Amino acid sequence: RLAAARRARLVAGAAALGMSCAFVLLMLALASALTTLETDPSALGKRYQLVANQPPSAVGQIRHLRGVAAVAPRYEDEALDSFSLHETIDVIGYPGDHTEFEAPPLVSGHRLRGEHEAEVGEGLADALGLSPGSVLAMQMASGKELRLTVSGVVGSFEHDGRVAYVPAGALLAADPNASEQLAVRLTPNANASRVQAELGVSASPAS
Repeated sequence: RLAAARRARLVAGAAALGMSCAFVLLMLALASALTTLETDPSALGKRYQLVANQPPSAVGQIRHLRGVAAVAPRYEDEALDSFSLHETIDVIGYPGDHTEFEAPPLVSGHRLRGEHEAEVGEGLADALGLSPGSVLAMQMASGKELRLTVSGVVGSFEHDGRVAYVPAGALLAADPNASEQLAVRLTPNANASRVQAELGVSASPAS
C-alpha cells in the first residue's frame, strides 16, 4: 500500500508540474501575441507602414518616391453613439477603397460601397447591437450627426473593436476638422528608414 501511495503522489506531482509548465507557456504565448499587436500594425489589419503629417496635395509627389506602393489621406475622428452618448467610436475615413491601407477581416456583410455605408468593428457591433443593414448614428466632435448604414462587421482590434470605417467625404461633411495624416504603404522590399528620411521630419512609423 505504501508503494502504491508513493506512486500516486509521484503521478500527482508530475501532473501538477505539467499543468504549471503549460500555464507558463500559455502566459508567454499571450505576452508574445500582445507584443505583436502593439508593435506590428499588420496584426491590426493595417497595410501601411508610415504616416506623414503632410497635406493631401503632397500625395502625387510622395507616390513617385522609390519604395512607395500607395499613399492616401487618412482621416480620423472620435464620435459618440447618438442613442446612448456613452459609447465612444473611433471613426476612420479614406477616399476610395480603404482596404488598400486597412483591411481587418470581414466577419459578416460586405465592404462599404458609396457614401452612405460604414463597416463597424465587432466590439462596436456587440456594444450597440449592430449588424449588416442596421443604422449607425454618430454624434461627431463638430456637434453634427452622421448616419450611415452598416454594410459589414470587421474583426478589428483597434480601439477594442469600437471602430467605424466610413467614406472620407461623409466624415469631412460631418466634421471638416477631423484629424488628417497621409498613410504610406511601401513595396515589399522597400527600405522603410530611407523612405521615412525622404519624407522628412513629419513622417513616422505607423502604430
